[in-house]
Formats: sequence, structure tokens, C-alpha cells
Amino acid sequence: MQCPKCNKDNQKGAKVCEFCSCALAGEDQPKNKAKRKVSWWAIAGIIIFFFSPSAFVSLVLTPICGIISYVLIKKSNVQIWGKRLALCEIIIPAILLPVMFLWSMDADEIPNDYTIDDLRSAPAQYNESYEILMSLADGPNDPNYSAIGLSQKYARTLEKLDIGGSNHEEIINVVTSHAEEINFIWGKAKKGRDVVSRLDSFAEIADLAMPNFPEEDGNYHFSHNIHCLEGLYNLYICLNFLNGNEDIAIKELIALDGVLRKLSVNARERLTKMVCLFGLRRNIDIANFFANRPETSQRSIEIIAEHFEPLIEAQTSVRNEHIYEYLIFKEAVRASSEEDANSTKPGVLKKNSSFRVMKNYYDKLLIASGKYNSEENEELSVWPRILNKLPNPELKHDGRLPRIYEFFNPIGSLLVYVFKGSDILHDRRTRLQVNDDLLQIVMNRRLGREVSLKARAYSDEYIVDLANKKILSPGPDGKVDTKDDIYLEINPEVLGWDETVN
Repeated sequence: MQCPKCNKDNQKGAKVCEFCSCALAGEDQPKNKAKRKVSWWAIAGIIIFFFSPSAFVSLVLTPICGIISYVLIKKSNVQIWGKRLALCEIIIPAILLPVMFLWSMDADEIPNDYTIDDLRSAPAQYNESYEILMSLADGPNDPNYSAIGLSQKYARTLEKLDIGGSNHEEIINVVTSHAEEINFIWGKAKKGRDVVSRLDSFAEIADLAMPNFPEEDGNYHFSHNIHCLEGLYNLYICLNFLNGNEDIAIKELIALDGVLRKLSVNARERLTKMVCLFGLRRNIDIANFFANRPETSQRSIEIIAEHFEPLIEAQTSVRNEHIYEYLIFKEAVRASSEEDANSTKPGVLKKNSSFRVMKNYYDKLLIASGKYNSEENEELSVWPRILNKLPNPELKHDGRLPRIYEFFNPIGSLLVYVFKGSDILHDRRTRLQVNDDLLQIVMNRRLGREVSLKARAYSDEYIVDLANKKILSPGPDGKVDTKDDIYLEINPEVLGWDETVN
């Protein structure tokens, strides 16, 4: 019989241990089990693992507690329990520690990353134009169009009379039936028209918006107001043209279009660029309206054609906007990383990896536009150097990243999701370029010049649809007579087109 105290073997039936005099339980007596104690080291390990303010401290101290607990349990000869718990405290941190080490690592900094100096900008002598431009912005708490001299009442009237995208017959009906209102609102908007005139006097228009985070809303109100002015100008221009005041109509059209062309070159914010692209397309519609009317004099057509020369790459480029959005993203990540630096939880935000994800995204958009070299914008690994052989995660259309990357960089993934811009600018840019091509065909046809129907996108050639009086591109779906067709309305008789297009 084994003694529970000294573990020495005694003769069968012995009542007392002959070695230590400890009472022994007989066969006919109930065995008195010694009361087992809990390993306080094991309990301490649990507390440290789950409640330590630092992950790395818990992963280092927990296995130490587990090892001490395991040794004491072995020596106690089952008087202390918690052996399995101690083993878990040793094994689990041993697995998690290298995982946490890798999880806390960030990618390297981006060499030669984009900065504010990479934005296209006007020379310093045109900085005054930006101050004039921003005079079109209402105060952040007063979006009442006061910067252009209009109240919301008149702005709403302009929205109702908007002729953007209207066919020629609709333009005539709207303008002639609301002539008095148009002239009245034109007079009320003198403040805004004066700004347009001053801006038109500059050879270039500067955009000095800074990629701050959080962003200021001044450009929102500026864009809102200039969009309102675009609608007013279109109405007034068409009204004067229909009333026989061709010189006034053409003068105002060229002034407005000139401002938008110059602003579009240096525009930085997405909303500013959208307003420019939209306004330029509307002006193309107005120029096409003039070109297809038999009453328009040849001299006026020549003046319009001279101004509406093909848009250059700088006027339609979206490079500035993508770099600007990337710089805003960087500011947002830096602001979040400062908060993360005060946190005791490491690895929640990987600043450099987040930059690399977004830079790869914008570089791909720029390369897709066909004007940027993919070799000069090689895709960057978003992983730490030790893991850079892993494939880059694919940024989905909705801004989500694969789960494994979201685990690796949770806050960075969230910021990417919030700040990822859509590729709508590329669609608007291409549609404007196609509209511009169609206008060149119409103008050349009206002036008796050689015409090429070679298409820029979506098809090999532009289509002259005499039956429906259109010249068009089938749009992204490649099919004619669908909603995404890009077209200009034409008057075949004025342009000299008969049943056979040549």
C-alpha cells in the first residue's frame, strides 16, 4: 500500500506508514483523498492572457506562468490541479507569438511617393485667379447661391428650365416660352457673370485646393454655384441666338467654355472636375445646336469652330484628381495612425501597407486611361518585406478587400473602403471625348472640310443615322439604340448628308 504523503510502499493491510507514520486507509475503510489545490500560477496566466493591456506582454508572461504552474503541478504529485490549463498557456502563446509578430509588421515606405508637387498647377502669376474662383463659394452655412447673386428661388427656376441633354425642339420650346424669366435671372446673376468675365481674362486658371483632412467644403459650394451659372448661360445663349443676336450668344458661349477649359486643366478635386466635364459637354451640345441650324451664318460657324478645337489631353485628364484623392487618403491614414500610436494594441493600422493598396488602385486607373507607362508605375507589394512573395489582395469594385487582408490591416481596410473613389470620372471623360469627336465631324461637315468617322472608343467608326437624325457612338455596351448611346442630334440637310454618307 502506497503512502499518500511520502509515496513509499508499505505492507498490505498496514494502518500506519512505517516510514513517516502517516495514517493509511485500510481496505475496509473509505479512502481519504487529500484535498487538491488549484494552481494559482495557472489562474494568473489566464488573467494575464485575457486582461493584459498589451498583447505582447500577455503572450510573453502567460507561457512563463504556464511553465511555473506545470513544474509545480508535477512536483506536487497531483496535489495541485491545472496541468492541462498550464499546457494550454504554454502552447497557445507559442503559436500566437509569431503570428502577432507578423501581424504587427508593416510594409516598407513607398519610395518616391506622390506629393503635392506632383499635381499639375498653373504658374504662380495666376494664383489670383484662384482667389477670384473661390469668390463663387458661399459660406459653409449659407448655400444660397448668394455668391452669384441669386436666391434659392431663382436657382430652382433654373433647375426646372435646364436644357442639358434636351433635343433641339425642346431647347427652342423652353427658351422661347420662358424668355422673360431667363432675361430677368440673367440680370440678377451679374455678380456671378462678372466673376466668369474676370476668370476668362486669365490665360490659365489656378486651383490651389489643399488635400487636407477633414476636407473643407468651400469647393462644394463653388462647384454648386458654377454649375448653376452653366445652366443660366446655356439658356441665355440659346435665347439670344434664336432672337438673332448671334454675336452676343457666341461671345458668352466662348467665354463660359473658355473658363471651363482652363479650369479643367488644373482642377484638383473630383467635384470640380465633374463640373468642368459636364459643363464642357453641355457647351458642345449648344455649339452643335448652332451648327445644325440653317439660319446660322457661315462667319458664326467659323468663329465657333475656331474656339471649339479638339479638347487636348490636359483638359480631359483625371490624373490630378486621382493624385489629389490619394493625398487626402494619406492624410486620413496619418490622422488615424496618430490615434493608433496612442493605443496599446499593435498592428491595428498598417500605414504604409494602406498607402500601397490605394496607390496601386489609382495607378491602375491612370494606366487604364492609356496615357501612363505601366513600367514606371509598377505594382507595389502591400505586405511586409518578409511576406512580400504573397500575392497582392484584389481591391473589389465595392471597395472591399479579401478577409485575410482585412484581418492583417483592419483599420487600413476600413479607410480604403471609405475613401476609395469610383471610376466614374473615366466614363465621363471618355464620353466627353466622344462628344467632342462628334462635334468636330459636324463642324467639319458644315464647313465643307474632310471628315473622318474613325471612332475613339466603343466601335471602329462613328455611326451617321440619317433616319433618326443622329451621329453617334454605341457606347460601352457596343449596341445602337440603347440608353448608353453617345450622340449629337443633326440636321442632314444643313450638313449636306443625304442617304449615302460619304
